[in-house]
Amino acid sequence: MTLLRRKRLPDRLLVCHRAFLGVRQEVDDAKSVLAQAAPTTRMAGRPLVDVLAEYEEHLGHARAGMQAWRAPELAAEWDSCRRALDRAASLGERVRMEAEAPAGFEALIGVLDALSAPLEVFDDTEQAFRALRA
Repeated sequence: MTLLRRKRLPDRLLVCHRAFLGVRQEVDDAKSVLAQAAPTTRMAGRPLVDVLAEYEEHLGHARAGMQAWRAPELAAEWDSCRRALDRAASLGERVRMEAEAPAGFEALIGVLDALSAPLEVFDDTEQAFRALRA
């Protein structure tokens, strides 16, 4: 009988993957915070300015952890994630600095979607880690 072995990342990438997961958690937390600005049938959304401050804080933590998961095998993905964090932070700052909040639910949702869109690259990077399992 042949035992099936679970594919694993090479040892040299395990530390990188753990560091990536920490960064990914900050990114996911940033996206979750954005969702709190949207009103629901039961609750008014949090003020956008408060949400943006927390969003930018999470992005700052994510940026601080980026170097820890840099690996030659994932250079393109690392660069994409770094650029995505830069873009998301820039968009967040621009929205925060604007004098007026988006008018209406649809406009707010559009802004929130635009802020989270660059961060979707982290999903692709998780897939890249999976593809490196042997």
